Amino acid sequence: MTRLFSGDPAVTSKANQHIALYGRLYITIITYYEVWRGVQYKALKYPHFKRQSQEREQQFQTFCYENEVLLLDQLACRHAADIYATLRLGGEHYQENADILIAGIALPNNCSIATENITHFAAMNGVQVQTW
Repeated sequence: MTRLFSGDPAVTSKANQHIALYGRLYITIITYYEVWRGVQYKALKYPHFKRQSQEREQQFQTFCYENEVLLLDQLACRHAADIYATLRLGGEHYQENADILIAGIALPNNCSIATENITHFAAMNGVQVQTW
């Protein structure tokens, strides 16, 4: 998300291609939280950048309005729990629960995950990952 909002040409191009095919982008409610967490933290830590923080907030609100935020529901939780159990039984001591929840949301929605952090999702069976 950071690279998309900073205008990275490669990420913007891939996002535009996806929108042309599917009509919108999808993010998870976990990603929504992660973005807002960063916006709020920076707004409090750097109050002299209040105007820029407000612009980021507006930019993200517009993005969410134009696209779709996928929620964490019971089915997604079951998928996430299956991923966690499989990783743990396989000897993986995976600490990043947010990524497991993102994958749990992506699976029943038949979505792939666009990320630079491929290794975070590599051991998760059935999860499709795209490098953006």
